[in-house]
Amino acid sequence: MSLINVKNKAAMFFIGSALILFTVIGLLLGFNIETVIKVTDPEVIEIKHLIEQDEDLEALQKIKVAPGNLDRQISAVLTSKAMDLEPIYFFFLADRVFSRNKEKAVFWFFTGTIRSYYDAFRCKDKTARSGLGYLQAFAPKTAKYVSSTKNKSQFYPAAVKALDWDEKHPSTNSPVWICKHGISAIKGKIEIYPEEDWASIRREQRDRFRKSLQK
Repeated sequence: MSLINVKNKAAMFFIGSALILFTVIGLLLGFNIETVIKVTDPEVIEIKHLIEQDEDLEALQKIKVAPGNLDRQISAVLTSKAMDLEPIYFFFLADRVFSRNKEKAVFWFFTGTIRSYYDAFRCKDKTARSGLGYLQAFAPKTAKYVSSTKNKSQFYPAAVKALDWDEKHPSTNSPVWICKHGISAIKGKIEIYPEEDWASIRREQRDRFRKSLQK
C-alpha cells in the first residue's frame, strides 16, 4: 500500500471520527442536528426569505404543499428560526420531522401548543381562542399519534423539554395572528391585554399545560 493511500485513509478516518464526535457532543449539549443541514433547494430558500420578510401566510402556504423530500431542509430552516416563529409553524415542523423522530415531533407539537395558548389568552376577545382548535390540523400525523396513544406518560419527557425550551426562549411575537380569529377582529377591532399582564398570562398558561400532563 502506497504512502499516499495510507494518508488518504487516515484523513478519511479522522474526518469520520470528527463528524461522529460532533454529532455526539451536539446531542449531549442539546444542539439540533437539523440546523446543520445545508439548505440548497430554491423552494426552501424562498420559504426562508419569506419568513425573514414576515410574509408568514405565503411561507406557510408553501410549507403546506412542499413535497416530502424537502422535509429535512424545511425542518432545518424552521429549527434555526424557532425563537422568532409564530406558534403555527411548530405544528408544521412537528409533522415534517415525524417520520424521522417521533419524540422530536411531539416536542415541537407541545411547543406550538404552549406558545399558541399564551398568544390566544393575550387577546381580549375570548372568541379568538376558537382558533386554537384548528391548529392540530396542521400536524395531523403527530396529533393522531398523541391522541391515539393510551399511555400518555411516554410523552412526559417531550412535554418537559417543551416547557423548558419555552422557559429559556420567551416568545417575542405579537399575538395578533390569532387575535384576528376573534369576532371583534372581523368587525375591525383587535384588542390585546397590556404588556404588564403578559407575564402572569404566560405563567397561567404554562401551569395549565403542566397540569394537563397529570390527567
